[in-house]
Amino acid sequence: MKEQRINVLKILHDPDKKHEKYTHVALPGHLYLKQNEGVIFSAKNTDVTIWIPNAHMLFDNAKDDFIIRVTTEKESETYTVKKDCESGSEFPFAVYCSNGNNLAEGNSPPRMIIE
Repeated sequence: MKEQRINVLKILHDPDKKHEKYTHVALPGHLYLKQNEGVIFSAKNTDVTIWIPNAHMLFDNAKDDFIIRVTTEKESETYTVKKDCESGSEFPFAVYCSNGNNLAEGNSPPRMIIE
């Protein structure tokens, strides 16, 4: 079986506002993925709620519009990109950060792109 690469999307608190007006940043802003790869979501200094529209087209273990809650103390489970996810597909998402009551910046909007 092919070894699965795990990508980590981090949500960071940016109190110095180095990233324009936002106090939270999703890194990387564009996450490039391949079929059958995994993604783990993590957060630092804030609990987050991640909304991924049409996630059922992206992940094996997702329903239609998908919400993932991640705390500063625990990363998400691994979400696996579907084997039949079409190359070139893009999946924008939004990240709500409870610390600061705002959305994270990440190349407006952050997105997952299938290579």
